[in-house]
Order: sequence, then C-alpha cells, then structure tokens
Amino acid sequence: MEIKITHGLDHFEDPFYVRTEVFVKEQKFENEKDDIDDFCTHFTGYIKDIPVASGRCYNQDKNTMAIGRIAVIKEYRSYHLGSEMLQAIEKYCQSLNILRLTLSAQCQAIGFYEKCGYHKIGDVYMDEHCPHQQMVKFIKKTPQIKCLISDLDGTLLKIGNELSKGISEENKTAVKRFIQNGNIFAAASSRGIDSKEEIEALLNEKIDFIGCTGGEISIQNKLVYSQLTNLSDLAQLNQIVQESKLDAAIMFFREDKKETWLSDLDHYPYVLSRPSIRKRETWDHPHVIVNYDDIKKWKVHKFFVFVHPEDMLALRSLVKEKFQGKYEVNSCDLDLIEILPKNVSKANGIRQFARYQNLTMNQIAAIGDSDNDVSMLEACEVSFCMDHTEKAVQDKATFIVKSVREAIELLEIMNR
Repeated sequence: MEIKITHGLDHFEDPFYVRTEVFVKEQKFENEKDDIDDFCTHFTGYIKDIPVASGRCYNQDKNTMAIGRIAVIKEYRSYHLGSEMLQAIEKYCQSLNILRLTLSAQCQAIGFYEKCGYHKIGDVYMDEHCPHQQMVKFIKKTPQIKCLISDLDGTLLKIGNELSKGISEENKTAVKRFIQNGNIFAAASSRGIDSKEEIEALLNEKIDFIGCTGGEISIQNKLVYSQLTNLSDLAQLNQIVQESKLDAAIMFFREDKKETWLSDLDHYPYVLSRPSIRKRETWDHPHVIVNYDDIKKWKVHKFFVFVHPEDMLALRSLVKEKFQGKYEVNSCDLDLIEILPKNVSKANGIRQFARYQNLTMNQIAAIGDSDNDVSMLEACEVSFCMDHTEKAVQDKATFIVKSVREAIELLEIMNR
C-alpha cells in the first residue's frame, strides 16, 4: 500500500471518501467531517491509485498526538492495512519527537489496538450509537515515577467554593490505588498544613503535605520545614491595591491561624458589586488592621489579595511589577493572588520534599492548574496540567489531562 500524507483540506477528498464508505455507509454514523479536519495531518492509503485506507492525527498538547479515523474499505481488510496505516502514523509522530499517542477506539476494535501496544484509559463512553474507549501509547521512554504531587483547588478538589465540593470518587479511587501500589501521593497547596486533616478525611488516606505554596512541609504528620516572612511591606501592598482602584481586599493568617484583613468590607469578596463566576461562601469575622506598627514584625508564611475575577490578571501584573525581585507573586485561584517570601515556591517545596523522602526529581511527577503551579510543573520531568486552565500554564506541563485519575492512569502505564 502506498501512503500519502496531506495537511488540512488539501486533497481531502480521498481520505473523506474512505471514511464515508466505512463510517457513514457501512457503520451508519451521521457526521463524518468535523472542524478538526481543517488542521489535521491526513494519511491516505492507495492500492493501484485507489484510496482504500485512511487515518489522521493532530496535536492534543505539545507532547501528545491524537490519532483518529483509522479506516479500511471492507473488501481490503484481509491485507492488514489497518496496522500498516497505524505504523505509518506512529512513524510520522516519532519524527516529530512526540511522547504520547492517544486515540478513541470503537470497543469492537480494542483488541486490535492492544496488539499494537495501546492501553485503555478512562471509562467506556458513547459516540453516537457506538461505545468507545480512550487508549494511549507512549512511543518514547519515560522515567519511572514513584511519587505524584498534586495541587488541591481546581485539581484534586472539584472546582467550587473552598472544600465544599469535595473530591470526585474517581480521583479517590485512583489515589488509593496509587498508594496501595507502593507509591507516594502528596498535596502541594497554597493552603496551610492545617488543611491536611480535612484533605485526608475526604480521601480516607494519609498523605504528606507541602503547604503555603512550598513554605512548609509535613511528612508522616511531622512538620519538617517552615519558612516565614514578616509584614513590613503590608502598608505598601495596601497602597498598591488602593491606588489600582480595583475591587480587592488583602488578607493573611496570623500565627494563631486567625484570618486578618485589610479591608473596609466594601470590597470583594465581602461585597459582590458585579456578577462573578467565583463567590466565596464562608469566612470568619475579620480582624481589620489599621495600625501597621502593631503588626510589621509579625511572622507569616505569606499574604493574599482577594480580587474580583475580572480584575485578577490586571492586579497580578501590577503587584508583580511593584514587588519584582523582592517577593514571589502568583495567582492560585480565579480570584486569589498570593505574595510569598522570595524563593518560596512549590518547586522549592518539592525539592525539599524529595530530599526528605530520598527521591530524585525525575522520580516525582506533579499536577496542577494555576499560575502558582508553574514552578513545580517545570521542575518535574513529567508533569500534568488540568485542561480547564489558562494556556500559559498548560504550555509548561508535559501533558494536559482532565483529572488526577487520568494522570495516575498514565503514570501506571508509563511504569509498566
């Protein structure tokens, strides 16, 4: 079989002919062409200039190629043209230094793809009238991962207010299996380690904890690392926020863990002056600071700026500019900016954690979804980013995934 490679809609009539014969006329699918075809790389197999087989691929993320529309016209199926087409696509992907291939297999074809080295991932789902199974294959060697570090809000925890949305059952089951198989699972969060017990209760598993965005570490219920800063620049931060005219309020946790605010309670999150996709549910009654001399020597892990989601990017940029070189400034939620001591980050927290656990960094994978996760995504050789986050964060990860469960299933395949 001669295989020709085309791009987009250039000479698309030949692969479209094969797909129409197989998927529409034979298998009764309603729609064959989709918008993805416009930017796909298409593969068409010919015998004596007759198009008899097809396939396509496109980048799902920078290291992943999605394969699809593998089809062979019925009277040519005894010649193993399907595997020949698949091999041609894989060879093309290898030439582009792709790490992972993914495809959506009709369940009746799972055996074929398993023989070709693909593994099932996720649950069976319906595409029109036909059950399908997501499958993956790694075409380059990957490191053996012994530890997964997961962000909490928006990653392990369902998207929602604080801890109220909980952890999905599929994530709980995957984490439990990962731990039972002899691996280490830990959380890395902007939350303090005082949240550790709540997360363990939701998971029904004991875990290690990197809290305050790397500012403190708890291993086997023992605090092994803590880095603090004082509040001497709080007045300047308050001035920056006030002069910005943006809808925001400053908050930090005192040493006794009580919330302390710089706000007249007329700003977000106490007053929702505009519609918002994020609305905080519960907060302790605030202790409002008016005299900076009373607090500038207090020690805290960090301080926060709560800001209306529509203003978050603008205020984050402004605070980064004003505090450049002095503090680490990140967003850790749609409406939350954190200011940390210089060189405190989730990446540095993971490096400290690795030393305590006697692990190398290439044995650790990380998963996250926010600006303050970027450092750990870049620090780990294998990293995952949730698919709902901003592209600038996604671009820093090795792979994009839908859930912690999916990341764990990929690690299990990599470790085989």
